[in-house]
Amino acid sequence: MSRAVKVYGKALFDYANELNALDEVSKDFESLRQLISESPDFQNFLSNPTFSKKNSIEVLKSIAESAQFTEVLLKLFILLAEQRRLNLLSDIIEEFHALYQSKKGYLMAQVTSSSPLQDKQVNSLQLILKEITGKQVLLKHQENPELLGGFVVSLNSLQADFSIKAQLNNLRSELEG
Repeated sequence: MSRAVKVYGKALFDYANELNALDEVSKDFESLRQLISESPDFQNFLSNPTFSKKNSIEVLKSIAESAQFTEVLLKLFILLAEQRRLNLLSDIIEEFHALYQSKKGYLMAQVTSSSPLQDKQVNSLQLILKEITGKQVLLKHQENPELLGGFVVSLNSLQADFSIKAQLNNLRSELEG
């Protein structure tokens, strides 16, 4: 993540915290994240620098008003449009979300599996990680068919690889060595 994203994310987090608006801004960001993921037109708008600052601000004000976003988010929209940094919005959301979860006492873990995880698997994994860390753990899921089966969990700087690919590689190493 770029330095600019970290600076914007931290400044936004501090500002929202100062206004006691962290929960509201987090909810707004969840709605905004969904809008970004579901709307290719909005994704294009955010990444297209050819829109004028004025038009960008008008579009963002309209979106903020119709979605009833907080004033904090509207100010972020305007700032990013004026600085021509709307392309950073998704990463700023992620940075804010990480800071927010940390403040709430949650840890974020990355889980990579060869196929989608069932709710029961997610719940079991969260429970195991909570027992190990003593904190609530939120899972961010990613699929990678190259794992062949199983999963890889990354939490902070730790990584546990329970994939079939890793097991096959270990078996190959033992047979060769």
